[in-house]
Amino acid sequence: MVENARQTTVVHFIADGEVKEFNFNFQIFEAGDVDVYLDETLTDTGYNVSIDENIGGKVIFSQPPVNGTRITIIRNLDIKRTSDFQEGGAFRAKVINHELDYQVATLQQLDEKIGRSMIYPPYVQDGVSMQLPLPSAGKALVWNQQATALENSSAVVDDLQNVTQQYRDAAKQAQIAAESSKNEAAQAALASSDSAGQAETFAQLAQDWANKLGDTVDGIEYSAKKYAQEAKSYARQANVASIQANCITAIPQDINLELNNGTLTLKAGSKVYVPNGVGVFDEYVVESDISRDAWSSINGSYLVLLQPTDSGYAFGFSNNATSGTTPPQSGVFFNTETNIISNYSGGSISTQGWSLPLCVGTFSNGVITSIDQVFNGFGYIGSTIFALPGVEGLIPNGRNADGSLNNTKFVTTSILSKTYPINVKTGTVFLTSISIGAVPEWYYDSDKNIITDGSDVYEYVEAGYCIVDSTGRVTSFKPKQVFRAVDVNDLDDVKYAVESGNNYIYFPDKTLIQWGQAGAGSSVNVTLPKPFVNTSYSVTALSTNDGGTSNPYRISVYNRTATNFNLVCTAATIGKDWIAIGKGA
Repeated sequence: MVENARQTTVVHFIADGEVKEFNFNFQIFEAGDVDVYLDETLTDTGYNVSIDENIGGKVIFSQPPVNGTRITIIRNLDIKRTSDFQEGGAFRAKVINHELDYQVATLQQLDEKIGRSMIYPPYVQDGVSMQLPLPSAGKALVWNQQATALENSSAVVDDLQNVTQQYRDAAKQAQIAAESSKNEAAQAALASSDSAGQAETFAQLAQDWANKLGDTVDGIEYSAKKYAQEAKSYARQANVASIQANCITAIPQDINLELNNGTLTLKAGSKVYVPNGVGVFDEYVVESDISRDAWSSINGSYLVLLQPTDSGYAFGFSNNATSGTTPPQSGVFFNTETNIISNYSGGSISTQGWSLPLCVGTFSNGVITSIDQVFNGFGYIGSTIFALPGVEGLIPNGRNADGSLNNTKFVTTSILSKTYPINVKTGTVFLTSISIGAVPEWYYDSDKNIITDGSDVYEYVEAGYCIVDSTGRVTSFKPKQVFRAVDVNDLDDVKYAVESGNNYIYFPDKTLIQWGQAGAGSSVNVTLPKPFVNTSYSVTALSTNDGGTSNPYRISVYNRTATNFNLVCTAATIGKDWIAIGKGA
């Protein structure tokens, strides 16, 4: 056989669970000249090879390969010379042809392997090298700045993927927050619109009844004064529906933490506060990243702080932090009398000068698996809650003469803290620019726009909610979400956001769903609650009475416009339920 220089050297099959024999059409010289792969596994058992010098041969399995298995049969010749021609010896054509066929087959084999290799096109510029650098764990191959050679990336690929995922997560949270803000704004707009409509209705009723002959009676139905008061009330609601009070408007973001594969990093530029004597909190700005990945074999929820070292600060942690004036035998303790955080061991201080907590983290077998809360703006340690400088908010301060909300802006300029005795209960945390405290008896009166206990008024804002256990230790403090006050003039872009009425729903993309009932009659005209943009909408109608399978009622639609349509029914005495879907005007 003369070997064809362009002959294939590999064939692929997909097993069906029944066929055992698989043909190949390239020349081999011995049964061991082919490799057989089942999916990605090279196998040399469970089959034998039959050779046909004219067409190639076949691989015969003792048992059919499993259905769906990818079978690869590829030629794998040893690159060698098979004949030795002696000087003056016999020169037989069969031996020469065999040698030439074998050498061509090895060339085909090399050509097939090269076809699976990385090569650059013939028109590439001079000086470009495909030589690979030495392997480096976790690195990617990239072209150098001159695009002339391959090199290892400077960053570990897994780290890049983690950072990318963090940005994706942050983007997702931002999208959720944006959607939430959009929905809240839409609800505010709808509330304002409804209130304005009610105000107009009652104002007109007040005018109508005031113009009637005869005296009117105060405070009951058919009273001009009654309707005027209703109009004023709804007008006030319309005026204030989109204004927010009693809220935190800004929280400083000074602590920048990252968690990658169990390694916790406090990024350079983060701002940390260290209690350092009565009334003193040293501000420490991190100059270079602080990281830690090896922790003790701890499990559960822990406060993460900074502890002093000979060279600066390092991470520390505690799940038993306390505060007050009586130090513990062991553990992290915030002495509120001396204003210093220390770590105790055997009743004595082992280290002091610890920072206020940075965050709460969850640990599993000594590895931090999540950052559950970062103490930006607010935090807690032991029985003490604290607010950091830079928290801004609006204190509710009653209403103005026109009924609008009167708010007082504030910002914290120093660290505020409150330490609780054991009998203090879980409750809402209230804040001003100079004070913080949890008072379960206080609440926000939205009608009067004040913080009150039912009798006295307090010039505070709701800052969050804390949970205190039976020992007086704070176990959770969740600040209120920052909320930007929305003005009614900002709502033009969301005026279609999930608008709804008694008989329709209007979605942000202007999809309009409407429904209703039409009365009896063989032909009834229906006026749509909201107009469609054109007549390309769908209408479905059913009878309110069931005529049964032997006498079903038939309803059809005609004379369709953007604002009306007619329903025709085979029975004039029945009512009709209808629903229409299309694009709103």
